[in-house]
Amino acid sequence: MASDECYFSHTSGGYCLYSSKDGDAVEAVRFALCRHGEDPGLCLNQFFEEHASADFQIALVWSFGLPPRRALSTKRSILAALDTIMPEPGSQMEQRWQELCRDLGVVWPRHLQEVA
Repeated sequence: MASDECYFSHTSGGYCLYSSKDGDAVEAVRFALCRHGEDPGLCLNQFFEEHASADFQIALVWSFGLPPRRALSTKRSILAALDTIMPEPGSQMEQRWQELCRDLGVVWPRHLQEVA
């Protein structure tokens, strides 16, 4: 997936990583903040496209509250996410999700359709 846009370009600090003491020593780890509904494979590929050095482990972290980014989403990942989201009817958030569904050819689910 070639892209001129960077999705994982900013860093933040102050995190702790807890792991077991038996063989889980982590020399270096990078966290990538992904959005609920994005495809893990696309996120990993994009991360390594932006950060070619692979001398670390990567942990994908999923956030909620913003719609998925189109370039990092698949029909399958959006279908799975639609089972768990509840955007306010008529809100900008709902409109952004609906636009993404249209772009990917995903039918807006019945349980999210506004009740007349």
